[in-house]
Amino acid sequence: MRRAHDTVKQFMAKHQDKVTLAYKNFPLTSIHPQALPAAKAAWAAGQQGKFWEYYSALFEGQKQLGEDLYPAIAQKLNLNLDKFNTDRNSQSAGSRYSKRRATRSIIGYRRHSILYYERQNFLRGDRAG
Repeated sequence: MRRAHDTVKQFMAKHQDKVTLAYKNFPLTSIHPQALPAAKAAWAAGQQGKFWEYYSALFEGQKQLGEDLYPAIAQKLNLNLDKFNTDRNSQSAGSRYSKRRATRSIIGYRRHSILYYERQNFLRGDRAG
């Protein structure tokens, strides 16, 4: 996932005026116990307009993922901590990822990243099929 993060960051820096990035987060809870809590935290940051900043900070601190890191990043980004914690622990945060797990099963997606540019596979992680 780190490779995908770095690739997207470089690609968008070069082409941001020509492309729109559509991002779907599919937390892989079967291989990473902090995937869902991290995804919910990033979504909560997005509720305050700081998804990408939070997302990048998660990758920078990925070896420390856990309940101590999530509010620390939020505080560093000057988020409203009460709202952040309420949002990340809300039913809305949980239900959005339940729906995505179902979608992931339907399309046969199992691991990491799949990136497309002009409908061409740009970078692909493991996928069923």
